[in-house]
Amino acid sequence: MSNQVQNTPEVQGEERLKGVLSGMIKKSISVFPEGVNAELLKINALVHIERNPSLLEIAKIEPVRIAQIVYNFIALGLDMLNRECYIVPFIKNRGRADQQIELTILKDYRGEIKLARKYSVDPIREIFARVVYENDEYHFNELGHFVHTFDPFDVDRGAKKGAYCTVVYKSGVQQTEFVNVEEINKIKSVSKSAGYPNSPWNRWEDEMWRKTAIRKAMKNISLDFGSSEAARAYGDTDTDVDFSSTPPTLPQIKAQNDAFENVVESEAKEVNFNDI
Repeated sequence: MSNQVQNTPEVQGEERLKGVLSGMIKKSISVFPEGVNAELLKINALVHIERNPSLLEIAKIEPVRIAQIVYNFIALGLDMLNRECYIVPFIKNRGRADQQIELTILKDYRGEIKLARKYSVDPIREIFARVVYENDEYHFNELGHFVHTFDPFDVDRGAKKGAYCTVVYKSGVQQTEFVNVEEINKIKSVSKSAGYPNSPWNRWEDEMWRKTAIRKAMKNISLDFGSSEAARAYGDTDTDVDFSSTPPTLPQIKAQNDAFENVVESEAKEVNFNDI
């Protein structure tokens, strides 16, 4: 009986996933960026998949396909168990002859921040993203820097108004990018996963708002992966939204009293770190 269980297609698929993934890593580990602990990331990815019934089901059916996606995450140093990246599975026409398996691949805002810190050509001192609500307070100070304050214990901060990402470089330059509700909804409208119940857009909405702001900020961050393999993997680890071809954004204007009435592009400024 035990031998029959061990030889089921499901078990074979799971073992195939582990074998293919291990082989891919062994073959290419020499070209991974410095500091990537491929073995740990592999173990964490397999644990994450085993904890996700829908993803595990697909991994048993298409182990090679899942292995390639996980390999790309590992090549960048992204950890699935820490929710730095996702595979969102969906099966169309389950059980029918025309059954189709769809996979949406995306990086979480945590993963985007990790990559920016690690691979930015200009060293980053700090990078953070926040969601802004109607009852929050925010303004531009005398240096032109965006200041956002709120009560973290307030259970009613009002409706969401937008999100922003601030990047502070070690050189002293600070940049902030803003996205308001309309721009975020445009991004979500072209998301491949947004219509699925288990999509991060529906399970962790605040995180996706932060990610949208970060992705806009990433357009101004020069990245050097130091490896063609990692550079290739970067382009293959986010199929949810093509940020380079999303609908046109609202006109960009100079900072004004309400940063979220329109999409705002801030100017790069020298930072007095005592003001941060």
